[in-house]
Amino acid sequence: DEIDYVIPGNDDAIRAVKLISSRIADAVLEGKQGEQITA
Repeated sequence: DEIDYVIPGNDDAIRAVKLISSRIADAVLEGKQGEQITA
């Protein structure tokens, strides 16, 4: 399977999609900042 994590939510509602996408983007940015500090 190519799916590592299932995120339950209402993917028909644009507001829910924006919220989930925003949280994932924030987590990616936070992770990248951590890489720069430890590198």
